[in-house]
Amino acid sequence: MHRQRKSSRTPMDPYHLGLFWILRNHAGGGGWPPRDVSKVAGWAVVRMLAYQSRRTVRDVAIDLIAHAEVMEHGEKAGVVG
Repeated sequence: MHRQRKSSRTPMDPYHLGLFWILRNHAGGGGWPPRDVSKVAGWAVVRMLAYQSRRTVRDVAIDLIAHAEVMEHGEKAGVVG
């Protein structure tokens, strides 16, 4: 019999989990960290997340770049469009 463990963590929504998954699995690849919206928008996984979350591909790319910058610098910085 499995018991569910109570977690003190607040669950993340699927969209943000997807962003962090992309960041973790694309880290170390060419052009890392992501800075260019049009380049990131070309990634198949970004297009898939946009479709699933009913957002534009450009919006997902911008969010992904912003999350990468926060993880790298701890603050939001400008995004290249």
